[in-house]
Amino acid sequence: MARVGGVRVISASLLSAFACLFVWPLILKGLQHGVSRFSDAAWATNEEDKRQQARFSMSEEDLQRMPSWVVSLKSATDRRSALLANFVHENVTFEFIDAVEAAADLPVEEVAQFVSRQLERAAFAGKRAPVIRAETAAAISHLRLFVRAEQEQPDAVAQFEDDVALLPNYKARVLQLFNQLPNDWDFVYLSECLHTDDWSPVGKPVGEDVLTLRRGPCTTGFAYRLTGVTKVLHHVRAGTGLQSPFDVLLGNLAFAKKINMYTSPRRLAKPSRAASTIQHSTSHNQTVELPWDSSRRGLIGV
Repeated sequence: MARVGGVRVISASLLSAFACLFVWPLILKGLQHGVSRFSDAAWATNEEDKRQQARFSMSEEDLQRMPSWVVSLKSATDRRSALLANFVHENVTFEFIDAVEAAADLPVEEVAQFVSRQLERAAFAGKRAPVIRAETAAAISHLRLFVRAEQEQPDAVAQFEDDVALLPNYKARVLQLFNQLPNDWDFVYLSECLHTDDWSPVGKPVGEDVLTLRRGPCTTGFAYRLTGVTKVLHHVRAGTGLQSPFDVLLGNLAFAKKINMYTSPRRLAKPSRAASTIQHSTSHNQTVELPWDSSRRGLIGV
């Protein structure tokens, strides 16, 4: 800082240093995830348009055909037992999908297909490596099911993690919700784990018991259809790959209006008392740092 004519002047070098340290990282973070923040006025217009849309239609037969996939670590036998009892009680047919274990052997082909080089390296080197590796494994588990949906082409899918608990009368209530959704829906969140922050994740009502989501909550329980899967996979494949946890990816795409995301103020499911999949995985994977070979996508010797 210099003094010119009795006035303190911040030098260009100091301004440049401040921008490099604080401003540009925030801008770049937004660009990496394709985020362009909408103003409140733009959101209000968008939500008014959604109120005028035709509603999606789902019959009881459609709901019965809709697959319910539960991402679960094969080692989490207690969590599977608790979820099985809950889903049987609500008469919901489902399929357990073995989650990717956050160990040294993350699937090489899917890491290469979905994960950015920066995130991959962070998953294997540094103090936060166990957490990042668990987050990356969870993201691959979800994206793997998106690829399956892309191949099998179901009309809609309900996807859960094994720390979810369906609330009473789930099937009747979820059918009611589906028939209230605007016809442009890509994702609808069923669980109540909504994060609160300065970006107002929950929008305004656009129908009876339907709200827009401006940011994504956690991925304990949500439903989607092929339009949403196509948009997310295109974003991951066309860019530099996954650079954040899976819920952040979906939230950023919603915030950029690249996917249409909804929820209901009347929750249909909630997180159970069990630790999250990532917490469970991290607690069983305490290796802080593993050998990294910068010339390969993976561990030395893998």
